[in-house]
Amino acid sequence: MAVVTPHLPNLFRPLMLKEQLLKNRIVFAPVSTRLAGTDGSISPQMLAHYANMASGGAAALVTETFHVDDIASKFTVVQPAIHHDRFLPGLSSLSDRIKNAGALAIAQIGHAGRQTSFQANTCVPVAPSRIPDGPTRDCHVLSKKEIAAIILAFAAAARRALTAGFDGVEIHAGNGYLINEFLSPYTNRRHDEYGKRRELFLLQTIEEIDRTIPSSSIVGLRLGCGDFVEGGLDAEEVLRIAQMLPPNRIDYIHTSAGTSESNDYTIQPIYQPRAILKDVAAAIRRSCDIPVVLTGSVNEPMLAEKLLAEGAADLIGLGRALLADPQLPLKVLRGSLKEVCPCIRCNQGCLGRVREGKTIRCAVNPLLGYEIYIPSLSRQQRSTAGKKVLIAGGGPAGIIAALRAAELGFFVRLFERQKQLGGLLNTARTESFKKDVPLFLDYLLHRITGAKAEVMLEAPMEIDLLAKESPDVFFDATGSQPVMPQIPPGLPYPVLPVRDLLLDLEKYRSSRRAIILGGGSSGCEAALALHAPAIQITVIEQASCILQDLEPVSAISLKRLLADTDIMIQTETRFLRLEPGGVVTDRHSMPLAADLIIVALGASSNTTLCSRLDPHHWHYGINYLPIGDAHLVGKIFEAVHDSYWRVSSLLDKIR
Repeated sequence: MAVVTPHLPNLFRPLMLKEQLLKNRIVFAPVSTRLAGTDGSISPQMLAHYANMASGGAAALVTETFHVDDIASKFTVVQPAIHHDRFLPGLSSLSDRIKNAGALAIAQIGHAGRQTSFQANTCVPVAPSRIPDGPTRDCHVLSKKEIAAIILAFAAAARRALTAGFDGVEIHAGNGYLINEFLSPYTNRRHDEYGKRRELFLLQTIEEIDRTIPSSSIVGLRLGCGDFVEGGLDAEEVLRIAQMLPPNRIDYIHTSAGTSESNDYTIQPIYQPRAILKDVAAAIRRSCDIPVVLTGSVNEPMLAEKLLAEGAADLIGLGRALLADPQLPLKVLRGSLKEVCPCIRCNQGCLGRVREGKTIRCAVNPLLGYEIYIPSLSRQQRSTAGKKVLIAGGGPAGIIAALRAAELGFFVRLFERQKQLGGLLNTARTESFKKDVPLFLDYLLHRITGAKAEVMLEAPMEIDLLAKESPDVFFDATGSQPVMPQIPPGLPYPVLPVRDLLLDLEKYRSSRRAIILGGGSSGCEAALALHAPAIQITVIEQASCILQDLEPVSAISLKRLLADTDIMIQTETRFLRLEPGGVVTDRHSMPLAADLIIVALGASSNTTLCSRLDPHHWHYGINYLPIGDAHLVGKIFEAVHDSYWRVSSLLDKIR
C-alpha cells in the first residue's frame, strides 16, 4: 500500500500510551450497537462488527459500554456484560478479533445510574441523591455500602477485561451515567463525603482498579466535559476534576458531554457545530499532564489534523465517522480522501435505531451491522457478461443502485432528467446548517465517476426509451412528487414546494412575508434556510408539536436553532385553503397574508413510469423494481438501504 501523508503529519504520528505504541492518533470511540446477545454475551454479529471496525486502520478501538454488575448497571435491555467470569470466552474472542485486525483493544466499563429503566434491570434505577422534583425523583439513593460494592464491581470488571486479553479499560464517567451523576451538582445533592467531595466516588474507583490490575495496563477515563443543563457540570468544574486525576494511573482523558436532558450535546446532530468540545479539551490538555482524546463531531480527516496541529488534543476519537466508513484511516493514509464516505450526523441509523431498541445501522453505510454477511456479499460477484441494468433517476437511490450493479459486474446505464446528479441531496447545498450532506453527495459523485457505469444527464426516461434500451433489469429511482394543495388561478403570490425553494433559494430572498405549510423537518429546515432579518416567516403545523418526523435528539437541536430566531411557529393550526388574500386556517378569522407560500406537506412516490410498464414483459421483483422514494418515501437512510439491499437481492437472482 502506498503511504501518502505529507498533508496529515499529525494524524499519522505514532504515540506511546503506557507501554503500547499507537500507530496513529485515531481512536474508534464507543458507540452502542445492540448487537450483543440478550444475555449480555458477545454474539457472532458483534464479533464481525468490531473486527471490521478494527481492520480499517484506527490505532485503538474502545468498545461500547460493558455493564459492571447484575443489579442496576445495565443501560438498556440489550447490552454486553462483564460482571461474571462466564462472559470471559466471548470477551476474549472479541479482544482477539480486534487485536488481530491491528488495533489496541480497550473495554469501556460503566454503570447506568439513573439513566436506565426498570425493564433493563428489573429494579428501580439508582442515583447519588433522590431529587423529588428533579432528574432522580424515581431513583433509589445509594448507601455507602452499595457505593463500595459498585466500586468493587468496577475493579472486578477491569480485572476481567485484562484477563480476556484487552489492552486496557476505559471508565465511563460521562453522558449522565452514574459516575457523572456523582460529579455533577445537578444530580449529586448528598450531604455526606460523597456530596462534599463529588469527585470522591470516581477517585476511589480509579484507586481500586489500580490495586486490581497490572500497572502496565491502560486505564482511560471518559469524562463528562459539560452537562449543558442548568446547575450541571461546567467547564470550570471539569478542569478542577481533571487536575485531581492521578496521572500515574489515568493514561488518557476522553471527552464527552451531555446528559439525558441534553442528548444533542452527547451525540451531536447535523444542526450542531463540529468539534464542539475542542475548547474544553484544549484547556484540559494545558492544565494536566494526561493525554486527551477529543471526540464529538470530528467527522472530517482534515478537521482532525487541524485540531491536532492546534494542540486541542493528543488523539482524535471517531465514532460515527468510522461507522460511516470503517476504512477511513487506511484511505486517508494512502491519500484517497475523496474515497472516504462521510458521516452526515443524521443519527438516523446509529442513535435513532438503537434508541428504538433495534440493532445499529448507518444511513450512508448499508453494510454496518451486517458485517457478518460481508464475505457472502463479496462472493455474490459473478460473471454477468452481456447482462444490462438500466436505472431511471440519479438521486442517492439511483446512484447506489448503479454502484452496486456495476460492482456485481453488470453493464449499467443511468438516466437522469436534470443537468446534475444527486436529486434532492442538492437542496442541502443552500442550507448552511447542513454542510455534512453535500459531502456525502460529493462522495457519491466521485464514486459514480470512477465506476463502470454510463451516466446520461438531461435524459428523462420514457417508455419508448426503455423499450429501445431493452435492459435485463430495470430499476425505477425517479423519486417522489411533493404533495400540493389546490392552487386557485390568479393568486398574487407564488406557491411552491419546499424542494423548489431550496434549489433556488436566492430567488426568494426578497420576500417579506413567507408562510410555510407543514412543521415537519423539511418545513422547519426551510424556515431556517430562508430566515433573514427582513423576512417574517410563519410555520403552520396541524399537530400539537413540530418535527414529529425527525429523530428525537436531532429534533431537540433543531428546536434550539429555531428558538434563536424570530420565526413564528403556529401549532394546532389546520390549513384549509389558499385565497388571494393569503392562507385560510381553522384558527384565524382572516386569511394570513403573505407574498410567498412554501408547501412542506410531504411527498408521494412517483409511480408515473412504473404505471406505464407492459405487464406482459415487466414483472415486479423479477426484472424490475422501484427503489428509494419511488418505492417508499423516506430520508437518506431509507434511500440508501432500500436501494442497496433490494438491488442486491434482485440481481443475485440474475444468472
